[in-house]
Amino acid sequence: MIQRSALDLSNQKILITGAAGGIGAATARACVAMGANELVLADTESMKTISEELHDSQNSINVVQCDVSQRQDNNRLVAIAGKIDAAIACAGICPLEDDWLDDPEWDQVFH
Repeated sequence: MIQRSALDLSNQKILITGAAGGIGAATARACVAMGANELVLADTESMKTISEELHDSQNSINVVQCDVSQRQDNNRLVAIAGKIDAAIACAGICPLEDDWLDDPEWDQVFH
């Protein structure tokens, strides 16, 4: 018996930010596992590893190296992505210093 996912993304085009690693890469893998056949992956870092992992004759993987905190990069991303069925935001920053809660970068994490 074939077990189907509760969420069927068959023939869906999904945009995923922060896709180079961590939660973003895991999300891209999950989307493909749920049937998404077209992904637009965006990140400031190289997405070569995840795009090669997920690309096959069934899937179209389009990578856009960009910084989604920058308006001009967002405009370019939207233009390249075209019509999408869903967007999943996994991009983010998190300073790892011990005193990061007292740092001015704290506001940047949430704004």
